[in-house]
Amino acid sequence: MTKIKAHQKLPTEWSEREILRDKGQFWTPSWVAEAMVAYVTKDTDLVFDPATGRGAFYEALIKLDKPETSFYGTDIDAEVLKDEIYERNSCRVELRDFIRNPPQRKFKAIVGNPPYIRHHRIGEETKTFLRQLSVLTAGFAVDGRAGYHIYFLIQALNLLEKDGRLAFIMPADTCEGTFAKKLWKWISEKFCLEAVITFDTAATPFPNVDTNAIVFLIKNSARRKTFIGSRLISPIQPTFLNLSRVILNLKILRRSKLQSGN
Repeated sequence: MTKIKAHQKLPTEWSEREILRDKGQFWTPSWVAEAMVAYVTKDTDLVFDPATGRGAFYEALIKLDKPETSFYGTDIDAEVLKDEIYERNSCRVELRDFIRNPPQRKFKAIVGNPPYIRHHRIGEETKTFLRQLSVLTAGFAVDGRAGYHIYFLIQALNLLEKDGRLAFIMPADTCEGTFAKKLWKWISEKFCLEAVITFDTAATPFPNVDTNAIVFLIKNSARRKTFIGSRLISPIQPTFLNLSRVILNLKILRRSKLQSGN
């Protein structure tokens, strides 16, 4: 029987927090992971997580009771891939650098919490590689002040099958950074942004972490002029889970005009 893991306990010592920030490892709470997985798993038998960590999204898949759906994950940290949750037959995980060595295939369902590493923690050689990656994949050079998570989103969208769904939880600078206008112009022209979910302070998925989280639900289909915008005011799992199901049924709760760069 798989043990249900407690919420991530952030270290109090500055040096330990610096190590955590260097890796960008902030685990997704179950009430968020389950809603994100519920969105991507419609009409698919495989879910891909490019930064699987300790298995929050795989655990969510198990809890949602979808035995027909397998899980495939990659991560660059060998230690987290030793977690006992990955011993099940319905999953496969690989020690793989998703940015430099992505799987050579596309996926119908992609879910992720990419490593949150700010630009000043990225070396110059890596920044050069990331710039080349964005030009090759999206057709433009992302501003050097973008964090590592931005390139995860670009790489993941590039591997999304036609009519496939992607759910990513990202920091707010995804919409606010100097790179945002070009990024969202590309996304809005190539994909369908179905929903943007933000969190009130009381509902933040990452307490005591200096960033505001946003969940993006994106489908690889024809673009629409509107998307669902919702703000959660409390961390109640059924509310978020039901919201993701409403989105799948295309019942518009609230319409927001899609503007590139916002």
